[in-house]
Amino acid sequence: MYFFLSFFFLASFIHSQEKEDELLFVHVHFRHGARSPMSINEKGLDYFNNTWDFPGELTPSGRRMEYILGLFLRKNYYDTNFLSQTFDPREIYLISSDINRTIQSAYSMLQGLYPSLNGPELNENQSQFAVAPIDLTDPEIQKEISEIGNYALPNKKNVIPVHLYNVKEHRFLLQDPWNCQPLEKMHNNNLKMDSIKEMIKKFNETMFSKYSDFFKNSNIASNDFDFNYIGTFSDQFVSGYYNNKDFSILSKDPEEIKKILELSNEI
Repeated sequence: MYFFLSFFFLASFIHSQEKEDELLFVHVHFRHGARSPMSINEKGLDYFNNTWDFPGELTPSGRRMEYILGLFLRKNYYDTNFLSQTFDPREIYLISSDINRTIQSAYSMLQGLYPSLNGPELNENQSQFAVAPIDLTDPEIQKEISEIGNYALPNKKNVIPVHLYNVKEHRFLLQDPWNCQPLEKMHNNNLKMDSIKEMIKKFNETMFSKYSDFFKNSNIASNDFDFNYIGTFSDQFVSGYYNNKDFSILSKDPEEIKKILELSNEI
């Protein structure tokens, strides 16, 4: 998971000998929420027979994580009167990499930061003119429009822009060979490092003997443990853990699952 979001408030910390410190600028830098594994098979299954819709996409659990982050930020900055409860373009500037899961994470966080029922309203005359030049005679469309009332959007929602960071233009994804020409050779050399060999050895000693049935049923032998395999295993396990997937194929013991999570996070 190489991508990130940057979230800027118009604020900063300044120290003064004559008065107390005043908050003027805040920079919040956060990751996307829980996602599906980066690699699943053609049937949408991971190594543990858990089903995923698409690889590398933000999950409902991930949306909830980011929403709660927005609630946390709201509590910290509304209570100090530092951030307006309705969107003010002079106060906030949010940047996301141009990846589905990071863009969705940004919008999910904003749902918590700017709650329902505090977005803009229109007056009666504006509501009459704020109509797209299309055929609106469909009674279902008319019903939905009437239910909006004078709110700009249903539930009086805010809409806050998310600016995109063009990863290719800014050569942000330096792990991709087309952004860094010597990378492939460096990557191959790195795989020969003692630390990588030790990690593979640790995975073998920790996992293979204890869960040998799992690997044998998956047609995986200990000599198949290269960094690509254990990396994919770890990615699928961490993704599954934070989406409450089923790991009974490995173990039904919660403590054992936590130990595998620790190893996966280490990898």
